[in-house]
Amino acid sequence: MGVSSDYRDVPFLRSPACGNRHYRWSDDAASVHPVDNATGYPEAEVEGFRLHMFVSYDDCGDALVTAPDGRAAGLVWETGEPAYVRTLIAPDALDDAGGRWGTYAVQQPLPMTTDDEAAAYLAALLPDLRDRWAAWRDAL
Repeated sequence: MGVSSDYRDVPFLRSPACGNRHYRWSDDAASVHPVDNATGYPEAEVEGFRLHMFVSYDDCGDALVTAPDGRAAGLVWETGEPAYVRTLIAPDALDDAGGRWGTYAVQQPLPMTTDDEAAAYLAALLPDLRDRWAAWRDAL
């Protein structure tokens, strides 16, 4: 299954709504996951870092993590073991245009089908991601 590691080439996606709730549909028709945001994909914020998922295949997908300064890193995420964070694309140079603080392959033994699960997944990644963002930001 080919999952894009470059968020700049992925169009904005929305899932169908049912009333005021949005749902992300899985390949299994019996598996429908409600989420509380307009994208139809799980989102979360933990300690000023925000996870924005934009592709999901139930146990893997693509997401952005926005740091407290508004700058983003890409994530190619999976649910499974062992847990890891690996650099796929090195951080861009920090300049007036901003820059991206990297793209990372990440895996945690946690699901990410609801906003609450996304918050737990982001919280598990945060010690590593926070250090990577801070090192990039401080390398001025």
